[in-house]
Amino acid sequence: MIRACEEQSVELRKTPFDVISRTVRPSERQQNALDTIRSAISSAADMLAATCPKDIPAMPSERLDALRHTIDALLESRATMHPALANFYASLDEEQKARIVVNLSSNVQTKPNRDSRLAADFDNQQNADQDTVCRQWASILRSWPIRQIEAGTQLSDEQHAALYEVTATFYHAASGLVSSCPAQNPLTPLGRLEAEQRQLEALRQGIDNIQPVISIFEKSLTDAQKTRLDTVVNEPTGPTPVRVSR
Repeated sequence: MIRACEEQSVELRKTPFDVISRTVRPSERQQNALDTIRSAISSAADMLAATCPKDIPAMPSERLDALRHTIDALLESRATMHPALANFYASLDEEQKARIVVNLSSNVQTKPNRDSRLAADFDNQQNADQDTVCRQWASILRSWPIRQIEAGTQLSDEQHAALYEVTATFYHAASGLVSSCPAQNPLTPLGRLEAEQRQLEALRQGIDNIQPVISIFEKSLTDAQKTRLDTVVNEPTGPTPVRVSR
């Protein structure tokens, strides 16, 4: 997710405004609202490019801090885009809203053309990304390698207790994230954006809860144990994070 943050800047700049315009056939007022979205997305992309973390620290507490900055940047980008998107969507009539749902949320096209292929690609990415932010991150939190840490770090009883506190907090965070998952992926771009915001906020809350206990655990370790912890938590043993949604 830390690596993906900066990629969001590139993805946002690829927003298919030409497809949206042809789908909606906007009035002059609606075109102005669409232009406002374009400006808001450009600002969000610039902000992400400037603020996303460039390096990924080794130790878990430092990495969590970088992830917190990442999520804050992603939330700020969504907050920048939300008013413009809400205003544009409110300006549409029911027929235009229906066309957006059909053309940007349907994977089935009887005679695919360039626009419908772009729409299908957009929808496939959105569906995958909604699951990424939500259920896959819960799975990642649950994959904390407690057995590997115990096997390779030679912990004292107090260190074991601190490790189990970390693990319990990870599971609480996973539960909070799952509870924020929508039962179904929202059909509208505005609904998806709002769902993303809720999921990112849940992950941010989870990180706020995790950070203190993992810091306590790290402080209890010797330098040799910290080196071993760094090795264990960076081994590719669990789910691989994929991109967050744009």
